[in-house]
Amino acid sequence: MSVQSARKKRPLFYRLFILVLTTILIATDLLGTVPNSPFSAELRQYLALMLPAEFTGWLNQELTGYSLPTLPAALPGVTSESNNSGLPATLIPPTATSTLTLIPILTLTPTFTPTPTHTPTPTITPTPTLLPNPAGTWTFNWQYSDQFDTIWHDTFRIVQKGDNFLVTFISDPYLGDLEIRSQHWDGSSLDFTYYNWAISVTVHLKTIGIDSNGQLWVSVLSQWMGPPTTALPPAQ
Repeated sequence: MSVQSARKKRPLFYRLFILVLTTILIATDLLGTVPNSPFSAELRQYLALMLPAEFTGWLNQELTGYSLPTLPAALPGVTSESNNSGLPATLIPPTATSTLTLIPILTLTPTFTPTPTHTPTPTITPTPTLLPNPAGTWTFNWQYSDQFDTIWHDTFRIVQKGDNFLVTFISDPYLGDLEIRSQHWDGSSLDFTYYNWAISVTVHLKTIGIDSNGQLWVSVLSQWMGPPTTALPPAQ
């Protein structure tokens, strides 16, 4: 009888027995003769996953009786159905739950700082140098208001007496001599008033000084249609 014919006559149970025995030999480090074999350890892990838990428990009891390596206990929730690849399952250790903490990011808004613009320096008109000596004869041409269209041409003379200055006369071409009602020299200016009887108005002037052009600057303190300060030309 040939070897090939003998193999064909072996029953199926015999073949299964040889397969199971070979698997057990490899999984048990060849019955303990090759301890700590990494291949046997992986095979034991694979068998623990693929075999039912009841059979694994019974098999471990039998292996323990012969002081052989046992199959590791299957992890809770891990069954043979959960591994469909046909390869030894890779055990992934549980990972710690990480907590994501959101840290608010502070957004800085740049503060706008306006740049000061150039402010033009106002033009200052220099005040002319005036001589406080008001002596001379001067003409004051003035109009009281727009209700009176008459322009008065009053002429007055100022003379010096000692340390004082005083008005000696005031006249108008239409009215003649006019009444001087008051006058006072304070050491630098002559303040005086006179009366225009035609319109019943008291004219009030105060001298400031004579400029380089020979004009007498005065402050007009009574009503008229001109500026509060004006220059009077010398009388012709």
